[in-house]
Amino acid sequence: MIRTSPLQASVATTVGVLYSLWNLIAWYVSEATEMGDTYRYFGFLIFDAQNPGITTSFLYQSVQDPRLITLIQVVFATGAFVLLSWAVLITTKWRSVGIIVTTLVLLVSMTAPFWSWQTLLATEGLTLSLSVFWLAAVISSFNSQRSPGIVITALTLSATLLLLVRPQFVVLVLPASLLLASAMARRNRSLAVFACAVAGVIPAVAFSVWRLLSLMGDKGYSYIYTMHNYVDKASTFRAYANDNMPACEPLTAAMNGPSPWTDMTAIRDQLIGLCPESFLWLKNGPVSVINWTIQFPAESLSAMTSSMSEMIISPYSPMTAVPDEVSSLLLPDVPAWIWLIAAWLIGVGLALLTGLRSRPSSLTVISTVVMTGSFAVLIYFTWASDGIELARHQAPWFLFAILAGLTIPVATAQVGKQAAHASPSAPSKTT
Repeated sequence: MIRTSPLQASVATTVGVLYSLWNLIAWYVSEATEMGDTYRYFGFLIFDAQNPGITTSFLYQSVQDPRLITLIQVVFATGAFVLLSWAVLITTKWRSVGIIVTTLVLLVSMTAPFWSWQTLLATEGLTLSLSVFWLAAVISSFNSQRSPGIVITALTLSATLLLLVRPQFVVLVLPASLLLASAMARRNRSLAVFACAVAGVIPAVAFSVWRLLSLMGDKGYSYIYTMHNYVDKASTFRAYANDNMPACEPLTAAMNGPSPWTDMTAIRDQLIGLCPESFLWLKNGPVSVINWTIQFPAESLSAMTSSMSEMIISPYSPMTAVPDEVSSLLLPDVPAWIWLIAAWLIGVGLALLTGLRSRPSSLTVISTVVMTGSFAVLIYFTWASDGIELARHQAPWFLFAILAGLTIPVATAQVGKQAAHASPSAPSKTT
């Protein structure tokens, strides 16, 4: 049984209340911010293929009031970060490293790159909150004192909510679910635990695959992204398109002009009249990510690496829950990969402070390789899918990975330390 002392419960409650009040005050003095896609959340049918987010659209069309919508988003985010902090504290048994990580998580959550999404009328706010809920469930699953039924329920519910709001997260959720199911089955020595854990996420995974296939199959949706790629990816997709599609002088002139994006947007909807054969190829031809990345593998990888090395996650909304100076101190205006590496270095460094010196298990090594590969696949295909607003599209995965870097190493190190102490082969202390 997981026990918390009255003092620990009092401290956690006090911090949670103060943190919640601070976020509500920050919301009160903030304003809802719209962006170019905001209208789509209010105007499309819930299951329309071009609907940018089913959960977000359902919320926005049900509530309607932008101010109330941002309040709901702030409340969701606040609850998610409180739950994540609690999961870390419980898993680390309130040790100093757990308290340090919790403090960092709560502080980072109020910086502009994290908090500002909650005042933006777009799907990123809910995506971030629900990914934090899932991360809290993942960390809770590391604790052997948790009932398998409770853990599986938490993982299933959080993963389902996350995949409903952002189906692309399936690239991380599916392998993570299989790895977690394997770990829980080994710990409980029960194949039924594995079966239940996997079965719980199958409906959400199936929905995500169906949703992504629907988006890929929608010609109007893919045509817009194809045109974005034509402008943005000169050495890869544009080279591939120019080699395979019928020539289109107006399109070539637009790309060679002083304002390619403006000129492309101006002729995009008229392209069927200007260059009908080129239009049909760009809309219905072999323009999927797989088609052109296979033709230009080295160029695609190089272009993606170059783009990601320079990508800065700048807030779309100026709102933040802490002063700008504090926000910039915690997360300075540098490329996102620096944040990511720093977070994992901090997490691993704090994990080493727990005193665990045993070699990582084979499951730990496999999990690290699989999840790193899955993350790389996700950012690669996100880059390849669209040529505009790269930072906004990559933000959900990067912000999630930053939080994972701060929390997972410490949580897994504590569990590993407990397992080492419980092992019969562990050397006993002598006096």
